[in-house]
Parts: sequence; C-alpha cells; structure tokens
Amino acid sequence: EDALADTITFATRSLKLEGVTSSQKRRFAQIAKLLIKEGKASLDQISKLLHDPSLEQAESVVHFFVEKGVITEEEIAKLIAQKYNLTFVEPHKLSIPAELLSLVSEQIARKHLCIPIRLEGEELLLAVEDPITSSAPQTVQFSTGKKVKLAVAPRSSILKAIEQNYNVEKYIEDVLENSTLAEELEFLDPHEITEEVETEGLASPVIRLVQFIITQAIQKKASDIHIEPKGKQVRVRYRIDGVLYEEMQLPLWILNPLISRIKVLSRLDIAKRNIPQDGRIRFQFQGQTIICRVSTLPTHRGEKAVLRLLDPKKGVISLEQLGLPETGLSELKEAVRRPQGMFLTTGPTGSGKSTTLYAILQYLSNPTVNIVTVEDPVEYELEGINQVQIHPSAGLTFPVVLKSILRQDPDIILIGEIRDFETAEIALRASITGHQVLSTLHTNDAPSTVLRLIDLGCDPFLVATSLELVFSQRLVRKLCSYCRQIWTPPELLLKNYPFLSSSPLYTSKGCPQCEQRGYKGRIGIFEIMPITPRVRETILTKGKEQELRETALEEGMIPLWESAFEKLLEGSTSWSEVERIISLKEASTSLCPVCHKKIFPTFRFCPFCHTQLKFFCPSCKNELQKEWKLCPYCGTSSQTPATTPSKILIAHPSSQSQQHLKREIQKIFPQAELITV
Repeated sequence: EDALADTITFATRSLKLEGVTSSQKRRFAQIAKLLIKEGKASLDQISKLLHDPSLEQAESVVHFFVEKGVITEEEIAKLIAQKYNLTFVEPHKLSIPAELLSLVSEQIARKHLCIPIRLEGEELLLAVEDPITSSAPQTVQFSTGKKVKLAVAPRSSILKAIEQNYNVEKYIEDVLENSTLAEELEFLDPHEITEEVETEGLASPVIRLVQFIITQAIQKKASDIHIEPKGKQVRVRYRIDGVLYEEMQLPLWILNPLISRIKVLSRLDIAKRNIPQDGRIRFQFQGQTIICRVSTLPTHRGEKAVLRLLDPKKGVISLEQLGLPETGLSELKEAVRRPQGMFLTTGPTGSGKSTTLYAILQYLSNPTVNIVTVEDPVEYELEGINQVQIHPSAGLTFPVVLKSILRQDPDIILIGEIRDFETAEIALRASITGHQVLSTLHTNDAPSTVLRLIDLGCDPFLVATSLELVFSQRLVRKLCSYCRQIWTPPELLLKNYPFLSSSPLYTSKGCPQCEQRGYKGRIGIFEIMPITPRVRETILTKGKEQELRETALEEGMIPLWESAFEKLLEGSTSWSEVERIISLKEASTSLCPVCHKKIFPTFRFCPFCHTQLKFFCPSCKNELQKEWKLCPYCGTSSQTPATTPSKILIAHPSSQSQQHLKREIQKIFPQAELITV
C-alpha cells in the first residue's frame, strides 16, 4: 500500500499540465489513493487520468473524477466524509430555516459552493463539496462570527439547495408552471405581511402556492387539506368523500414558508412552531363565502397543518336530504317535535353528526322558539339561532355556558358534544324540565350510547326518562353514475348472504367524471333506536348492552348493517364500501343460517323455516353450542331428540328456492327425514 501511495504521489508531481496547481496535484493524489484503496478505481485508470487535459478546466478535483465516470457524486462524498470523520448530508432534501440563510448570503454560497445546514449554539454546520480545498470555512466564519463545522455533500445537491432556498420564487413558479387558477380567492380578513414574515421567504410565489392548494381542494370538493412532512418531502393530501388522496409532493425546505403563510392568514403566531395552534380563514370563491378552519401541530419532522373547508351554503341541508328511509324520517320528525326530551346522534368523527343536528335545527327554527347552541367550534352560522363558541382558556366551557343558557329562557338547546359527567348531567336535567336538547356522543352504535351516559356517572333513571331517540350514523361513498357497472359477487358471499342475489349489485371502474376514484358524493346509513317503554324499562334495570340491543331490535330498531344492505341492493354503493364502513359480524348473527331471513337474538327457532337456533341441555337447561356432544356444565349427553328433529316437512319442493333450502337442512340435520308436501 505504501509503495502504491509513493507511485501515485511521484506520478502526480511529474504532471506537466500548466493549469494544474501544486495544491490540486496533492489533492488529486489523495483522492486517487482513496479510490484505489476502496476498490473504486484501478492504477491504470488513475494513470490515464493523469494526462487528461480536462483536469485543467475542472471545477474541482473531486468533480473531475465524477465527470470522468470513475465514481458517482454521492459515493465520493460519502468516502470523503468517512475518511475525515465528517457528516454526510444532502442539502436539497432538507428544510433549512430562514435565519440560517440570512447568515450566509447567496453571493457567498454560490462563490464558495456551500450552504448552511444548522446552528447549534455558536457552531454553524456548513455543507461543502471538499472539506480540504474549500475556502468557505474561513469566509463564513469571518462574515458570521460563528465557529464553522464542516459536512460533506454532493456538488449537485449543494447547487440545487442554493436554487431552492435563495431562489424560492423560481422554484415555485416551476411547480405551478402547468397549473392554472380558475378563479382567485378573495380573503375577507386581509393581513399585512410583516417584515418578520418576509424573512420566512413569503414572496408572491408562496402566496400563489397556498392559493392554488386551497382552490384545487374546493374544486375537487375536498372537506380537508392535510399539509405534512413525510421523510424528505412535504405531502399535500385532500380528504374527498371521507378518504384521503395524495395530490402533490413538495421538497421539505418549502414546509416552513408554506405553514407560515397559512398562519399569517389565520392570525396565528408564526414564531411558535413547538405548540399546537388553531385559527380560521374566511374567503370568497366564485361568489360563495367559505370558512377554513386551521389547525397546526408540531411533529418530530416539522409542523403539520390541517385545513377544514366549510361551505355554509352546502353544509346545512334539509332532513329530507339526509337519505333516511321514510319510516326513519317520520320517526325522527316525530321525536324532534316533542316539547321536551333529549335527542342524541352518535358515530365516529366525520360521520355527519353535525350535519344531522344542523338539519334538525333548520327544521325546527321559527320565530316562536328560542334556539341556543354551544359548540366547539361553531362550524356554520345559522340565521335566527344564537350560537356560542366555547373558549376553555377563558373559562368558557360546556358546563359554564350551559348553566348560563338555562337562564336565557331557551326552548331548544344544541350541545356540540357531551364529553364529561357535568355536561351530561346538566343536559339530561334540562331535557326533563321543559327543554328540548340535541347533542352528539362518540360511540359505535345506538345501544352503547345509553351505557356511555351511565358510565359517565349519570343516573339510569335520569337517562331513561330524558332520552327520546338515539341515532347512530355513518357515511358511505356513492358509486359514480357515469362508470357504475354490474358486479358479480363471489360464491362464498352469496352463500353467506343469499338475499344479495335478489337484486343486481354494482361496482365502478373509475372515469374522468369521478377522477378515476369510482365514487362521487356520500350518503348516510342510520341505526334508529326509539326509546319505547320496554327500552326504558331495560335501561332502568341496568340491562347489559346485548340485552338492550335485543330489546331495541324487538321494538323496531333498524340496525346499521340492514341500512347499509338497503343502499347496496338499491345500487347506491358497493360491497367493498359496505365492508369498509361497518362490521358485518352482527349481520351474520342476525340472519337464520338456513333461510337467511332476519331473526332476533332472543329467538330459539326461526319463525320462517322452523330451524332450531339455540340448543339447551335437557338436564341443567344451560345453553349449548350446536356442535357440542356433551354438556360441559353437568356432563349430560347433548344428543337428544329435543335437539335433533326426526322429521321435517318441506312445502313446494319443486321451486328453486325450496330446493336450496332442502340442501341446507340436510347439511344441518343429516339424520332427519325430509317429507315433501
């Protein structure tokens, strides 16, 4: 190895190229030895390069080896960083704060091919191509007064980072080159961008980029915009019909200016990047006033922003537009017209609970009633209704506002969400003292809503006497009418749910009308639980959730799965969408295993085909599983005439459906004699 080093050093010193300085010769020898040692080049390759005249015009010795194809930029940068125990970086993939860029001018960065990476106390990390020959450390240390620590980066990465960070305007113009704004947004709360904001790089292109992102979201009918750091990029996603779709990716360095512009518009503090903040933007688009609710959140990669788009004209709809079946709509109208009592709608975030409540308020609103709401936040402004926004930091919480509302002579009270015992207690007591109370709760279904109130600490008597109707809901995507097509379900699906063969099922392939998504718009599915005397009695006796559900079903509750299947059979949605939104476990246990007709959990026999559904020990009377041969409770054999019929009568055996029924019965009762009549 020493002999090889001496050979390279001697050969380099003997170079006769006039434009190559002695320092370049020394650096050539050092890099050549490193490349040969690491197996990246041979001695023959180096010998040929010694006499290459292009070395005189090379921008740097490191770049010369890259230009000649000996090694890639990234590989040689990593080798140099490893040799001198320095950090390897790729500046163009990093978000460089504006305060760092202000320390090193664009002129110095371009002249010395360097760019600042981070500042730790008084130590500035500076990326260069070659730490040995670079003149950047001395110049930057003199101009900034900071101690300079070097990192190694590929030449092209440094040049790209300089273009991105010092020429923000050009980069964003390139991003928006093929994009046109159909109509500009008119912000209704204009704010002057201060000098502090200007240091973040908030020039006209960043303003255009924010405007483009919001405009695109409105045109695509998105409900939310997500701007978030992901790896070494900024990901922009739109939530359309309840599903997030990625729309664009931007370099990570643009995150800070982008978030800062959004903060300025929503009156947030751009200097505070380590705490969550909430704000609001109001603007006009195509003559419509749109409210944009802004939330920022610090993550370990940088700030994330979510913008919720609220259109007051489209957000408030009528009860008829909710998509309820006729019986459900009449039940809802009857319940909300009662002079007192509580109406609850439940479901996960984004299931349309607020839309339902606003539709009810619009239905009930008239000059003869006093309606007051307490919300967090107020999403839509409703004419003729008194709406209160809570402010916990100012002591304006749900319980505090509710106590004040009760002194305002209200007829109808809307509570945005019941979150704690105190709010629930005040709401329940208000509903039995001559007030009508509407609210939401986060539960999976209607029956569990009752238990949730009791778990919060509410008296079962108070819950039973105040509740009038509980309403669980979900939103499923509607199939695009332009690309909807017949779908043939798999045999296993038809075996589990034979009634699906009664109507054609549909899917969609995607088209330009729906932007290849296959869906356009959403429709509600509902579980409506009226609080009948039997349901009240079950609540009063502190019945468990399953008992309450069984009682509610017997009293006419329409479960979610049944509502979803109705939308599926009428061709409004697809099977995959039904599977995505609801759990089908309940549906499978609510159908007879033989005739597949709807049954209740309390049934021992199917009333349609007479199939025995539950099996009991003839001795101890405990319930048994059908496949058990022995009672695990008392040891008695479970194979008795009581559980295995000897004869089964079948009517009209010639029909296709009865033939199928006959085969199914034979599977379940192979020993039984089938008699056709």
